[in-house]
Amino acid sequence: MHDLLEGVAGLEVHLVVADLVQSGFFDLDLLNSRITSFDYAPSDSKNKPSPITKHKIQNPDGATGQTASQMWCLIRNLPLIIGDLVPEGNEHLELLLILLECMDFIFSPEVTVEESFFLKQLIKDHHSYFLHLYPNRHLKPKHHFMTHYPHQIRQLGPLINYWTMRFEAKHRFFKRLGHIVCNYRNILKTLANRQQMFLCYNLMCGKELVDRDVEIGTGCSTLVVSLERAQFLSRAIGVDLLSEIFVAKWVTVNGIKYCKNTLVISAKSEDSFPIFELIVYILCMGTKISFITAPWQTVKFDRHTHTYAVQPAVNPIWSVIPVENLYDHQAYHASKSYKEWEHLSYVSLRYRIN
Repeated sequence: MHDLLEGVAGLEVHLVVADLVQSGFFDLDLLNSRITSFDYAPSDSKNKPSPITKHKIQNPDGATGQTASQMWCLIRNLPLIIGDLVPEGNEHLELLLILLECMDFIFSPEVTVEESFFLKQLIKDHHSYFLHLYPNRHLKPKHHFMTHYPHQIRQLGPLINYWTMRFEAKHRFFKRLGHIVCNYRNILKTLANRQQMFLCYNLMCGKELVDRDVEIGTGCSTLVVSLERAQFLSRAIGVDLLSEIFVAKWVTVNGIKYCKNTLVISAKSEDSFPIFELIVYILCMGTKISFITAPWQTVKFDRHTHTYAVQPAVNPIWSVIPVENLYDHQAYHASKSYKEWEHLSYVSLRYRIN
């Protein structure tokens, strides 16, 4: 979080944007217009990046002007946001693409020993390319910290399991509360008392123990026969056509929100591409959640935008996938390119899928 999202990523995004603007590929107003209007995934709706100021690209050192979550969202989507304006093979955009390749492993919940050695070489290539591209600059200490990541992964496991983001999220409760109460005679006692009251409330309500594992959103109870492809659904979930079932618009399972018309990964193909499925229905039977999905075709991996190009499958065959049987438990979103003639959609992953 501190090394990459609040350090290296922010520095290099602003350096690259400054060079691309200076090269005449786009201006800052167009970039900010796209940043604010881009079709972000529902999981990124609370972390939409802030516009990039002229002062920031002129002075890229220091604070990024984005939160860590905003920077993670920005750097993952930036190649797609500007991909149609910047020609393939551009040396400045290449720096961000190499950094994203490093982040694919760094943020992954599963990393093999072999991949950790590959990551070591990727980080070395990234740092060398940075010095080649900006010979008048020096590597930051946070660049150096990255070189220790492969060894840490081999010693302690994937970094995402013990990064500071979760502690910062907990700390945010106290920061907001300290600002709200505006009483500093004994601020430690005030914060401790409010935290204990909040914990007591959650325990008495059953929250934090069971209810937070599965949260079912708005929706309606309906007869199976009234749904599209009712015969298939009746056989797949093992209920009668006249049975009543709750169809939700969204559910949250273990902190991950799944919405209708978002994509999930059900498996990997023989050529190691993720197989995406579009959520058509979210069926809730008690706390058991199942997705009715339609397959999407993964056309290619587009390195220029660091995304997977996808499109709906022809004559799709629906499937029933219990939420616990997903290959990867993140929910994804297919965004359109800014190329007017482009019929494909693009999916940006949060990390590398093993």
